[in-house]
Amino acid sequence: MTEVPMSSTTASPSQTQDSASAGPLTGLRVVDFTRVLSGPFSTALLADLGAEVIKIESPGGDDYRHVGPFLDGSSALFAFANRGKKSVVLDLKKPEDLSAARQLASTADIVVENFRPGVADRLGIGYESLRSLNENLIYASISGFGQHSPFREKPAYDLVVQALTGLMSINGDADGPPMIVGEAFGDLTAGLFASWAILAAVVQRNANGKGCQIDVSMFDSLLTLMPTAAASYLVSGKSPSRTGNRHPFSAPFGAFAAHDGNVVIAVLNNKLFEQFALIIDRPDLSRDPRFQSDELRGINEVELRTAIQSWSQSRSVASIVEVLEKAGIPCAAIDDVANAVDGPQAVARSLFRKGNVGELELRLPEQPVHFSTMSRGQPTLVPGLGQHNDVLAGLKTVLSETQKSLNKLPLSVEKTEVVTLEVDGPVATITINRPDAANALSAEVREQLLTLVTELDSNRSIRAVILTGAGSKVFAAGSDIRDMASMTGAQSMALSESILHLNNRITALTQPVICAVNGWCLGGGLELALACDLRIASDSARFGFPEAKLGIMTGGGGIPRLIRVVGSGIARHMTLTGQFLSAERAYEVGLITQVCTPDELMKEAKTMAMQMAALAPIALSQIKRTIAVVESTDVTSGMQAEAQACAVCFSTRDKKEGMEAFIAKRPPAFEWL
Repeated sequence: MTEVPMSSTTASPSQTQDSASAGPLTGLRVVDFTRVLSGPFSTALLADLGAEVIKIESPGGDDYRHVGPFLDGSSALFAFANRGKKSVVLDLKKPEDLSAARQLASTADIVVENFRPGVADRLGIGYESLRSLNENLIYASISGFGQHSPFREKPAYDLVVQALTGLMSINGDADGPPMIVGEAFGDLTAGLFASWAILAAVVQRNANGKGCQIDVSMFDSLLTLMPTAAASYLVSGKSPSRTGNRHPFSAPFGAFAAHDGNVVIAVLNNKLFEQFALIIDRPDLSRDPRFQSDELRGINEVELRTAIQSWSQSRSVASIVEVLEKAGIPCAAIDDVANAVDGPQAVARSLFRKGNVGELELRLPEQPVHFSTMSRGQPTLVPGLGQHNDVLAGLKTVLSETQKSLNKLPLSVEKTEVVTLEVDGPVATITINRPDAANALSAEVREQLLTLVTELDSNRSIRAVILTGAGSKVFAAGSDIRDMASMTGAQSMALSESILHLNNRITALTQPVICAVNGWCLGGGLELALACDLRIASDSARFGFPEAKLGIMTGGGGIPRLIRVVGSGIARHMTLTGQFLSAERAYEVGLITQVCTPDELMKEAKTMAMQMAALAPIALSQIKRTIAVVESTDVTSGMQAEAQACAVCFSTRDKKEGMEAFIAKRPPAFEWL
């Protein structure tokens, strides 16, 4: 377990976060794997409302601990984004620390992460992996462009998102360059929408008892908060242009110069415009045909602005605000941040409160919403790095009651009931161990495979993985037909999604994976094999997708991966005819890379694995990543199409007939129903 020395700026052990936690979310535990701004801002909002937020930090701490401005060496930005939380230090690359993180997540109501898409899965803290420990978990992922999108792999900073959403294109003067908005609104809006979605999921779970996965992107969130620009484009078909400090459609609505500063004026209807024209001693403006409506005033804004500026530039900001406010015309001086923070409005609304960073004091934001049942202004603490590692000790009692499901370290579990693990130096061999049931991929098999794969991924002593099936007759024959026959369409889709997740997790393993096939490799078994990097087989192996004989579809990414490996021609033949490929034919079309006798199969697999284990592991992982990037676009689209096809097939009468015919060992009578 990672040990962290107590910082000199760490609050004393007698200080706790609970003093600031009396709020509507009291009793909810949030495990926070986020860093920098989008995720920490989201979880800070939850902490403001009373949730217990346990922030998991690397030994070096959140990046924002090292970003100024600083107060006696402590980051004010970190304090703003992490107020009211607890800090636990874990090195997720160490198996024992990863295990502790997973155990802690098993006690949580909510987990939030903002890693790049796929990283949480590779670390072993992805949604499916943690849901296997905590089925009611609410799991929120915040990323730049979403977990599934064309830009999924693109690095995301607020600047990048402001550029890609078009926000910069509409910000700035008409004759000037695009301008960035002065706050990181891409991060902040994503954090805000994430906390909003989390609370909705809590309400939903209270109603139906089920957790869920939440996917929030900075791009989606920021674009959603651009209704004026989006409406303009959707109506006209033209992208809006920059308008500086004026409204794109209304006038007068913008900033105007006074002789001692600047003021904003907003006039949005004819009645107010008539009053405004009288105040600036230009009653003729309200009778001018060019200014008879808000739309016309917007079109002729340049001429109108000239008339207003000739009045405002000879007056002070204070006098302009005074006369316009008396007439009920919206206006304000353009103030600076210091006056806004220390001014009477912010003070009256209690927008800032006392905070402590160790022995230091500073003002920190108070959440902006007033609850009649919640007091404001309570002091809050900013955690020192690793200040609350003692919460890990409290897990031991919980774990002792659920050790079987929560403490599955791969090298400490030599054998499970339906999946076995054998470790030989740098090579791990996973065996599906249901030979009497054709090694069918039951829910228990899938769960144990997912757990082992996830935990092997974080074990750097393992350099290569072999996946095989017990016995000599079947590698794996897919899902249990008797179980599937009784499933509803929705249940079948859920099964399909779980298989796809397992297969994707195998593909994403850092280590190379060899599939050693002996005997039949059908349906879900072939999908599993296709998820591996390399496939070798005994000469008795047979490969096929017989799903059409059962009235169903492949659902674990089988068809897209098959096309990728053997091409569309062979894939069409296999799926449309339901015929099987022999080992020899599979070798000819590139489905497998080696054929040997059954007795030699595992020896050959281990020889190949040992050869790869001797190579540079980082180089191998980067080769895998590069191949995945090259292949990802078509495969991802194919998987989406496959999922849609599954939804159609699983709701048909033909699916029911196919299953019943298989069980009864009779020919099916399909009817296009």
